[in-house]
Amino acid sequence: MAELYDLAIPLGEACSATETLREAGLQHLSFPYDWLATAEIDTERAMHDFVTRAATVANRFPDWIGKENLSFVASTPQNGKDVYLDKRLGLIFNHDFLSGAPFDEMFEKVNSRYQKRIARLLELLADAKRVLLVRVERPADKLLTPMPVSIEDCCEARRVLCEAYPNATFDVILFAFDRGRDEKDMIVEEIEPNIRRIAFDYHNYAPGFMEYAVRIDRTAKILRSYARV
Repeated sequence: MAELYDLAIPLGEACSATETLREAGLQHLSFPYDWLATAEIDTERAMHDFVTRAATVANRFPDWIGKENLSFVASTPQNGKDVYLDKRLGLIFNHDFLSGAPFDEMFEKVNSRYQKRIARLLELLADAKRVLLVRVERPADKLLTPMPVSIEDCCEARRVLCEAYPNATFDVILFAFDRGRDEKDMIVEEIEPNIRRIAFDYHNYAPGFMEYAVRIDRTAKILRSYARV
């Protein structure tokens, strides 16, 4: 039977986590990490990884988004947005800055939007008793380096949030990408009572999708069997 939660929070690796939660009916409001991607710093790790995201939430988002730290990466005609990298945080903003709009004007709007999302999340966390953290690993393809989340990462992410919010219980569901493993043969590991790892191939191989695209209908269906709000 699906567990009942007061709050479900997506913590990356990119937008597929929030898309999974929304499709599963577990998220109806926007939170800070919904549409942010993680920047790689080498072939072994990422800057703003799962543990860093959890610690940032636990510490109430200190020094969030500095204008001086943002650098232009590229324009994406598909969605009419400019991509920016926050070099200090190691986060990529793919969905926020309108192409061709003055940067200073857009920064004020984007920063205001994120401050509202931060305040909303912290307010909900203050009252929550059972919280679910959801992480969806990015499918790795020819152009992408695998950035798997370890069980130690899950334990540490949960620990820092339990310390910050001692009146709440935090569970973790990690979708781990396992290329070639069919959904009917997926691996479900109960790492400990509060951490579950679900591994299978959820890449969206349909033509026209990006190399990191996720079959959201599949991840959401599985998530619904474990969680409800």
